[in-house]
Amino acid sequence: MGGVADRIVADTRLERISNLLFLTLSHAAPVLPLDLTEDELVGRLIAFVDRNEHRMVRLVFEPAFVTDPDHLQPIVREFVEETVLLILKSAEKDEIVNEADPPVYRLTWPYDSSDFPFAEDDDEEND
Repeated sequence: MGGVADRIVADTRLERISNLLFLTLSHAAPVLPLDLTEDELVGRLIAFVDRNEHRMVRLVFEPAFVTDPDHLQPIVREFVEETVLLILKSAEKDEIVNEADPPVYRLTWPYDSSDFPFAEDDDEEND
């Protein structure tokens, strides 16, 4: 993800939305698939933030943004879902080019800790 961040910093056209790009990238990075090239990921990230800039700004200026680290998750989840769907469609057409050798895949679950169906201390009670 460092290369993606470097590209965002180097492109002066993105200064206006760079904070939103980095917010989205930082929240999405732990669960984002690694199948896209840096160019594809940067392009998708910019397009997504451009389309959702007003929604994101509204969330960033809400008081909950300061106290709730997951306040942006609904929008970030949309970005991750769009990216995953693109990768799945590309995989069906054998268009994926993975720059890593051997290919690197990362699966994470749960995406949002509030989605996890069990309380952490359930295991301790059963011991």
